[in-house]
Amino acid sequence: MQLGQPTLEARSFASIGTDEQAWETRKAVVHAARAMRRAGLTVGSLGNVSIRTGARICVTPTRVLAADLSSEQVVVVDLEGRQETGGAPSGELPLHLEVYRRNPSLRAVVHTHSPWATAWSHLQAGIPGPTQELSYYRLGLIPCAQWAPAGSGALARRAADALEEAPVILLARHGVVGVGGSAGEALERCALAEHQAQIQWLLRLAPADRGGGVIPRARRTASRTPKLRLTTQLRHVAWSIADRRAGPARRLGRAPLPPAAGSD
Repeated sequence: MQLGQPTLEARSFASIGTDEQAWETRKAVVHAARAMRRAGLTVGSLGNVSIRTGARICVTPTRVLAADLSSEQVVVVDLEGRQETGGAPSGELPLHLEVYRRNPSLRAVVHTHSPWATAWSHLQAGIPGPTQELSYYRLGLIPCAQWAPAGSGALARRAADALEEAPVILLARHGVVGVGGSAGEALERCALAEHQAQIQWLLRLAPADRGGGVIPRARRTASRTPKLRLTTQLRHVAWSIADRRAGPARRLGRAPLPPAAGSD
C-alpha cells in the first residue's frame, strides 16, 4: 500500500437509508479488513474495522480471520451498541462507539497491530516529528493514548481523547487507531503510523549527530565510548548471572508489568 493513494473507494453515508445500503456497508467492512491484512498491518484475527452508516455501525466480528470473513458475519449495532444482527462484535466495540459519539462526522475507525508501530507503543510515547511524511499529512506527531485494558471503557475514553489531537494514534502497549471519512482514509493513516514508526526505529541505529534532532536518545547511545559500551554490556551479563544464582525468590520480588493487551 502506497501512502498518498487511497486504498479503498471513499464512501459517504449521510443517513440510514435502505437495507441495501447497510448491506453495501458490511461489504465495505470486509473489503477494509482484507486490505488491512494484505498490507501487513495485523496478524491473525487481531485488529478491527468499523464503518458508520447513519445511526448504524457495521463492525468486524471477534476472532474471525479476514480471509474467512463474509458480509453476513459483519455485526450491525446502533450508536448505543445494541445489536441488530447476530454474531459477537469486536471486543474493541466500546472504543469505536466512543469515537463516533465524540465526532459524528467520522465514517470509519480502523484498529491495527502493525509490528513497528506496536513495538513503538510499548515505549508509551508518541511517534515524534517533524518528518517529511508527517508534514505532508499536516501532522506534528502521532500521539500515544495512555495504557488501559483492551476492550475497557477506560481505553475507549483515552483513545477518543488522543484522537482529538490527531486522526491517527498509538494505544500504549497495544497498537494503532486511525479514523477518517472512509475506511480507506482511516487505513491509510494507520499505514502512515507504521511507516513513521519504522523510520524512527531505523534512525535509532544511525551514527551520532544524524537525524536532525528527531531522536536524541539515539545520539546519546551512539556517543558512548567503546569502553563505556563494553562496561554496560558486562554489567548486564553480571546481573543476568546473579539473577540465575539468586533463583526464583529474587525474581519474584520485582514489580510486575501491567497485563499485555488482550485479543480483539
